[in-house]
Amino acid sequence: MAKKHSSFDYELLVRYMLPQGMLDYFEITKIEEEVTDEKDETGTVIRILHIYLDERDLRDKVWHDLQLSTLLSGR
Repeated sequence: MAKKHSSFDYELLVRYMLPQGMLDYFEITKIEEEVTDEKDETGTVIRILHIYLDERDLRDKVWHDLQLSTLLSGR
């Protein structure tokens, strides 16, 4: 299965596919198209889109300095 980068603007397509408001909390970091060797019942080659998202940090400034105490205590 080969992954390829296409000139097609998949980001626009993904914006329509994702639930409304989701991109308020996540940003699209990468989209890859995978072409498989398989075909569906109509004979069309199956392609898979891998969509990578990163969560946006929407915390108030007050919360940015907080860290987990278990990480600091060396547990």
